[in-house]
Amino acid sequence: MSLHLKKICVGPVSLDAYLESLKGRDVLRIHTRQRPRRDAELLDAGSLYWIIAGQFAVRHRIWDLSDAQHPNSGIACVAVTLDPAPIPLVPRAHGPFQGWRYLKSADAPPDLEAQPSHAVLPPHIYQALAKDLAL
Repeated sequence: MSLHLKKICVGPVSLDAYLESLKGRDVLRIHTRQRPRRDAELLDAGSLYWIIAGQFAVRHRIWDLSDAQHPNSGIACVAVTLDPAPIPLVPRAHGPFQGWRYLKSADAPPDLEAQPSHAVLPPHIYQALAKDLAL
């Protein structure tokens, strides 16, 4: 069973805006201060699950974790290199948190493409529900 990371996406306010921000990228890399202690498990088919506008929205497979310097501050950090191909998820509400957290496969939302089309609501319905529930 794979282990994953979850992180709140800061900036894009929708999945469409996030996907637009990826255009033209060959490599996708994020920087974090803390190295995951369970890095071997993450590198064994793990993914980074992005939470956008209070919902799990998309994931990227984790390719590598390496020591780096943050491009803006020069401070030592860890670079998480991701497969630039996004994998949309069945949206599921999630509350706020800081940084990243581990996510077990059993707790991860399913990929959208793996669901029958009649079992999935349009994304705007999930967004409206998340706002109504104040998550």
